[in-house]
Amino acid sequence: MNAHGSSWRRLLPLTIALCLLVAAGLALAENTLVVNPYEGVDWDAVGQHKANLHTHTAAGRGAVIEPPDVIDEYNERGYRILALTDHDQNTWPWTDYGRDPAELGMLAISGNELSAQHDTNALFCQLETDETDHDAALEEIAAQNGLAFLCHPGRYWELTPEGTVPADVLERYAGIFSRHDHLAGLEIINCGNRYSNDRLLWDALLEEMMPGRAVHAFANDDMHSIGHLGRDWTVYPLPALTEDELRNAMTSGAFYAASVSTHPEADRSVEGTPVITRITHRERDGTLTIAATVGGEPLGDAGYRWIVDGEVVHDGPTLRYRDDDRIDNYVRAEIVGTGGTAFTNAFGFTERDGDA
Repeated sequence: MNAHGSSWRRLLPLTIALCLLVAAGLALAENTLVVNPYEGVDWDAVGQHKANLHTHTAAGRGAVIEPPDVIDEYNERGYRILALTDHDQNTWPWTDYGRDPAELGMLAISGNELSAQHDTNALFCQLETDETDHDAALEEIAAQNGLAFLCHPGRYWELTPEGTVPADVLERYAGIFSRHDHLAGLEIINCGNRYSNDRLLWDALLEEMMPGRAVHAFANDDMHSIGHLGRDWTVYPLPALTEDELRNAMTSGAFYAASVSTHPEADRSVEGTPVITRITHRERDGTLTIAATVGGEPLGDAGYRWIVDGEVVHDGPTLRYRDDDRIDNYVRAEIVGTGGTAFTNAFGFTERDGDA
């Protein structure tokens, strides 16, 4: 063998090793998880608390049930977190209506639905305002150290003829979220899934803004009558049932939305809606794994689906997020049971060019 051939044989293993290292480095750069809303959740230690944060009473306008009866009904159905959010009115405190949250074992949240502009729920504050400018109203919430989410955004816009979110709509909502850090997210399901376009807007915002700005997903009854109650809710896995822990979860996205309204009416059941029991990230393997139960039993693999830009990119509890070039800057999961669906908040990744 000549010297040239001998040198090539000696260099070949090194060349292959370098190529593998470069490939591995590129894969990591392209698919590095940088936003995991469940990173700090100790699933073995938390309590899973069912919540409704969009609730109307006869103390305000448009509802027919008195505040104490609303509180009692949610309490009897196992809700541990409740906000009475009458339109432009702070129905607070509960003791004014003969109910003590501590005695009921519930966490009561002060707030209302600001309705002089884009309906927006203001929480953890006692703001009442007739401000008609949306940005100014959100600034008033921030001034009172409140948090907010957008109510049923699908009421305010329509799809293009091609079935997509109009560019000006996306620009408007992205601007609102960019300007207001205390705006935690939006309702993706409201009052029996009245505006299914809300989830299309959510995906469009995630595609536009992640991983730099997370937009979290809420499901709420928007309860005005007894028929609205118990269909759409949010679950908060909290180490303690306190206002501080709830605020932390709402800010970080350490919660999940759930609804029976995703199913045909004959199939709907709270018991058939998945409960997420664990979310695990293995960075070395590039995997995200979700475990959930339905009726106390493990959910089958077919119940898990991973979503990018409104499309399913993978079925099954474990996602290998470095193996699919459709996964760019975010992915979210929907967990489908026999009677309802649970929705994780979004996981964020570095852009495919390696930029965060």
